[in-house]
Amino acid sequence: MLAILDVNLHNGKKYYLAKHQTSGDKCTIYTVAVHEIKNSLFNRFLDENNATNYHSGLLDVISRLTSIGSKTGALREFFKFGQWRDERVCYLYAEPPDLRVYCIWLSEKLIIIGGGAGKSVAKWQDDIKLTEEVSWMIQVITDLSNKSDIAISKDGYRFEGNLKFNYETT
Repeated sequence: MLAILDVNLHNGKKYYLAKHQTSGDKCTIYTVAVHEIKNSLFNRFLDENNATNYHSGLLDVISRLTSIGSKTGALREFFKFGQWRDERVCYLYAEPPDLRVYCIWLSEKLIIIGGGAGKSVAKWQDDIKLTEEVSWMIQVITDLSNKSDIAISKDGYRFEGNLKFNYETT
């Protein structure tokens, strides 16, 4: 995995963005890897939901991400927008539709995937897990917006700039 950004998050938690294996010619997909959990938010989402009723939904999410990376790109209609204070924060839903992965949509060529969960409440704010996952995405897009040494490449498929690869591990 290629580390491209190393910043503080939520009470000093450190994270970096890494290119995800579902990236392809149509879209580069980054994931948020957290030092503290020694895993990405997306892989944690897969681990947490694998042995639940959402197993088929996980397969659908992976299939959708693979298609986004190699066939279609990140078309806006694949995502649900408009519920958060930053319009780039969204989610990719799966069948069953109450399983969701929170994302940052930057373009059809570039997205960041985080974690997610099944939604069993009327409002995501009423669920601690969903609130945590949305909070991560809001923090990541805020950190990206505040970093003057990170930019999207001219072709739109990757981040570039003064990248940090060395980060503390415990």
